[in-house]
Amino acid sequence: MEICPSKQSNPRCLFGKCLRLKKMNTFICSTFIPGLILYTQFYSLSLLLLFYPLFQHVGTINNRYFQLIQHLCHEKFGRSSSSPIILRIRVAENSNGFPLSVGKKVHKVLFSDYPPFHFKVNFASSQVQYFKSNYSNPSSIWYNVFFGCYEIAVYKKDGWTRPFGYRLDKTLIEDDLIRILKGDWNYFSAHLYGVPLHKVAKFDSLEGVVVKHNTIVRIGAKSWHLFEVGNVHCVGPALSQHDSMQYNNSLVNYMWRCSFGVTTQRFANIKESFEQTNMCFAMYVCFTETNKGWKTYIFGGSKNDNYPNKHENNEFLGLQMNIMRELIETKHYNLGFDFE
Repeated sequence: MEICPSKQSNPRCLFGKCLRLKKMNTFICSTFIPGLILYTQFYSLSLLLLFYPLFQHVGTINNRYFQLIQHLCHEKFGRSSSSPIILRIRVAENSNGFPLSVGKKVHKVLFSDYPPFHFKVNFASSQVQYFKSNYSNPSSIWYNVFFGCYEIAVYKKDGWTRPFGYRLDKTLIEDDLIRILKGDWNYFSAHLYGVPLHKVAKFDSLEGVVVKHNTIVRIGAKSWHLFEVGNVHCVGPALSQHDSMQYNNSLVNYMWRCSFGVTTQRFANIKESFEQTNMCFAMYVCFTETNKGWKTYIFGGSKNDNYPNKHENNEFLGLQMNIMRELIETKHYNLGFDFE
């Protein structure tokens, strides 16, 4: 039986195959793999540069990068939505850039004589379904309502000699807390949502705020300040049928409206778009000291005092505070003061 020449073992043919395989291995090792690594690094770097403005605004609260606030789920009030992402905004005279230079705006109108500080927030609000919610529905108990937690970090190198919201003897500076609530509701929330700046600026004043509680409470093994204020004038995010005002429509505004949810209608029960809402806030407050400065922690909720059913509104705020208390007891039990 003859062997087909093409099937015969040919030393020259085998040598040629080995040479080709050697060249291929050399190409893979010396050119293809390094090229693939360089391409991957370039692609990763491109993504990093593209999303860097977002990455640099992701913060931590009590050394946690992510935190999902427990849903408020109630047969009368419905359900909340929350994000695990912790937003960080630097409040300073030179805080430009994403998002809409809002840190600079807040510093100018509310903290012009304060050193720079870092504001970090993790929140929950009205349930968002298909980008719709009751956050901007003035007929809902969820109108302009958030609950969640802050970490406000201040540093000695920036000129701070005390914690934000506190004197060194651990007594509250109420004015600090009212200012940050104004900054959050009017600028970090409503303005970034799309409310025009001239409408927001009408509510920069701290006049009329009523302090309801400033006392010490026990949460687990620690002590916290319970601070509650009412009649805080904030801009509302709702559109009225009686004018033609519109939201701002930058990319940041669309991002915030996707996060908070929108109500796709105008309302007859408000006289003008973005009219005043009278807010009430309750919060648990403490601080910790580090080698570099201090961190103030605020866990709290809110209610819109314009809502007509006062009993339901108080119950609603109580549910929010129960969630905050449980969050402290289960995830942040290391925080708080040791005094009775």
